[in-house]
Amino acid sequence: MEFTSATRKRQTDIRSVSVYNKERELSAQSNSIFLNAVKNPSTLLVYFKGKVRFELNIGTMVQIRRYLQITDNSLNKVLTSTANPILSILDEALKKDTDTKQHTIFKDYAYSLILADNNNDLAELEAKVRALTPK
Repeated sequence: MEFTSATRKRQTDIRSVSVYNKERELSAQSNSIFLNAVKNPSTLLVYFKGKVRFELNIGTMVQIRRYLQITDNSLNKVLTSTANPILSILDEALKKDTDTKQHTIFKDYAYSLILADNNNDLAELEAKVRALTPK
């Protein structure tokens, strides 16, 4: 899976979700210094073989509280939150609006067909992607 990024921007709400192959990212030339510093880099690469990583970048303390569903930004609350902010943001971005959705870019149309083929269920789509991704 190649690196892809989707950014959604509102007036004061900027979020970015990145999806990439962690093994490929670690193997990149730009990470050679890190791999050389690790005692057993081959073990690390084996661990991340076939792993897909999702990263969410949110820009404000308010967003952290909202997406982690916590009342304050104390370290304890952040680390013990059971919320899944990546899933909630992807669900919001991928909501199907059949009445008004007009696709102007082929890629968006293709993504909507893939999602519809999986009953608009991200867990089902993830399972299918994992099954089809070489290990």
